[in-house]
Amino acid sequence: MNRRPHSEGIYFVVRFPAGWKLLAFRFDEHPEGGHLKFWEDAVAPALAKVWAPQLFRKLSAYELARHQNRLRFDLAENYDGFPRGRVTWVEEIDRFVIYHGRNLKRSMKITRQTIEAAFGITGRADWEFDEHEQCTASSAAGVRSALHLREQWKTTDLDFR
Repeated sequence: MNRRPHSEGIYFVVRFPAGWKLLAFRFDEHPEGGHLKFWEDAVAPALAKVWAPQLFRKLSAYELARHQNRLRFDLAENYDGFPRGRVTWVEEIDRFVIYHGRNLKRSMKITRQTIEAAFGITGRADWEFDEHEQCTASSAAGVRSALHLREQWKTTDLDFR
């Protein structure tokens, strides 16, 4: 697909062994889909592939593959455990709006400008809180448990599933 200068899409801010990373899914590059689809099809498998060797260092290749599959399954159930949001063009205001759950922390080193740049809309977006983009406490606990993380980030007790 041809990359346009700017695009709508969705994003996740996820914890990899080396630190926090932004995973942006621009709709001009990927078939349109929701958070759940991208989480299950792309993010959870990528996290499992990178984290499994870190978490299960002394296993044979066969056992490591089994644990990686299990980790992918455990992560897939917790799509709303990490910060995420969506970028939408709003015709009425002639601007992009980034809907977010107010979950980013400075220690993640992912800024609003970083997210805007991933979609080619730096300085051309309004940021609006959307409770449906919040991390749920149960899913955040699920990803922390699966990845053996001690870090905390803002969550809500509400469950949007």
